[in-house]
Amino acid sequence: MVTDTVDLVGDEPIFETSQELIYAIIRGAGGRLTVPMRVVIAILLDSDRHPTADDLIAAVNERIAGISPSTIYRVLSRLDELGVIEHVHSGTGPAFYQLHESSHVHLVCNTCGTIINIPEASFDDLGKSVLAAYKFTIQPRHAALLGQCDRCTAAGAHAEHAADTHQREHQHHTHSPGPVPSKQHTS
Repeated sequence: MVTDTVDLVGDEPIFETSQELIYAIIRGAGGRLTVPMRVVIAILLDSDRHPTADDLIAAVNERIAGISPSTIYRVLSRLDELGVIEHVHSGTGPAFYQLHESSHVHLVCNTCGTIINIPEASFDDLGKSVLAAYKFTIQPRHAALLGQCDRCTAAGAHAEHAADTHQREHQHHTHSPGPVPSKQHTS
């Protein structure tokens, strides 16, 4: 379990864990802590992956059989509305979910699907430049940035080199040095 200490001013409680803080947010908004809601929260707190809705539906059903997918979608929608979780558009497949407390941006490899987390602060200078030039505030956490990881880039460069070498060799072996002389037949 992730441990955070949130020291609020006045008579507000001090939360020892992220789970307690999340529960307080839900209760504070008049929400109920249903069993499916608790299970989804527990899965997200325990996970270091980037689960999709389908992943969460399967994980919930491993813990509690018979929870309908529509219930999980409603739970995800409500947690998103409350700012407890956020969905991230991957650009290469379905959106995935994470707790809002994590302050990072996602890089997704177009080739292998690897997801790399980088600090949101990496976009501070870009955000300031875009705001100054275009009067537009970027939200880098909402969608993943697509590209290629170093492993796929290296593999692509290797494959490209191999293809170029093969093409040159093929041209060398099939290229004729000039016109082929015709045979003359004598009768």
